[in-house]
Amino acid sequence: FLEKNDLHFSLDIWYGEGMLFNIHCLQYVDKVAVGNKKVYHQTFNPDSAMRNFNLESNLCGIRSLERQKALWTKVTPEIEKEWEYHRYRFNRSIITGLVRIDAVKENQEIYDQCVRDMRKNFMIPLSQEKSLKGKISWLLYMIDPARMSKRNADNYRKMIEEKRKQG
Repeated sequence: FLEKNDLHFSLDIWYGEGMLFNIHCLQYVDKVAVGNKKVYHQTFNPDSAMRNFNLESNLCGIRSLERQKALWTKVTPEIEKEWEYHRYRFNRSIITGLVRIDAVKENQEIYDQCVRDMRKNFMIPLSQEKSLKGKISWLLYMIDPARMSKRNADNYRKMIEEKRKQG
């Protein structure tokens, strides 16, 4: 299947590479089986690369999303909505990360572009969020992403400290 359809991981995508590969594969099938058995377990490591903000990795994730969209031959409103949500989350991750590491000024253009992209799709997170408290949090983030990012970073630091104390 992989050889027949020339399917492989993109060597220049290291963040979002699994989703890109899956999207590429899914363009060649008509049915997918889903199992209910849990076969993946993630442990929390506060020092892992995934826990530390890396602008280049997040920008790579956005490139992965753009390539995913370019691969689509099967498109539904649900697929488009989920893609837009992932794009929103990458924008938010970049905004939050830049605030957390105090690097907004030296990356102002990227920060501003992410804020613009995020605000264009402000209804997406609101439609995903179930609780009123969550919806209010999303709206506050849209209004003042820098302040909400700082608040989230402070909460994240506290959570990391607690996890480290627990061992």
